[in-house]
Amino acid sequence: LKGSILVEPTVKRFLIVKRYFKGIEILSYEGKEVYVKAPERIDNLPVTVIGKDAFRVNTDIFPNSANKNIKEIILPETVSVIKENAFRDCEGLEKINLPKNLFTLEAGAFASCVNLKEITLPENLKIISEELFAGCKNLKHFQIPKNIVKIQNNAFCSAGIEEVTFEEGSRLESIGGSAFKPCHNLSELWIPNSIKEIE
Repeated sequence: LKGSILVEPTVKRFLIVKRYFKGIEILSYEGKEVYVKAPERIDNLPVTVIGKDAFRVNTDIFPNSANKNIKEIILPETVSVIKENAFRDCEGLEKINLPKNLFTLEAGAFASCVNLKEITLPENLKIISEELFAGCKNLKHFQIPKNIVKIQNNAFCSAGIEEVTFEEGSRLESIGGSAFKPCHNLSELWIPNSIKEIE
C-alpha cells in the first residue's frame, strides 16, 4: 500500500462461528484498523467463507461500528464464498480484492459502500447478485466479466456508475429489474448480443 503501513490484525479479532470439515467461516471483525488483512488460515484450517454481516456497519444492531473507518480490505485467495451483506454500509471502504477462487458473492455484499472506487470481479463468478453494489456512489466505471450470465434485480441501483463495459465474448443472458435504476450518471448502456431477457 503506497504511503501507508499495512497492519495485519491478530487472529483473535476475527470471531469464528463455524468450522467446516475443510475450512473456516468468519462471522465478525472487531478491530479498528484502517487497512485490514484477513488471515489465510485459522487453527490450521483455510478461511473459506466471509459470513453474513461479518463487516457490516450498523450501530443500532451490530457492535462493530468501527468498521466504518476501514479503507481497504485484503482477502486471502482461500475465500470462495462471501455471504449476504458481508460488507454492507462500510462507508470508508475504497478498495477490496476479490479472490480468484471466489464463486459465490451474495446479495447486498457491498451495498451502500459509498466510497468504494474500484473492484474487479473474478472469472469464476456467474451472477451479480441482487443489490450487490446498490448505493455505491463512487463506483464510476465497471467491467462485466465475460462469464457473468445474470445481473439480478437492483444490482447497481442508485450507484454512481458512469460507464459499464462488457468483456469481449460476454455470455450475459439476463438483466433483472431496476438493475441500473436510478443511475443518473449512466447515459448509455451497450448490451451484448448474448442477452435473452431484460426485466
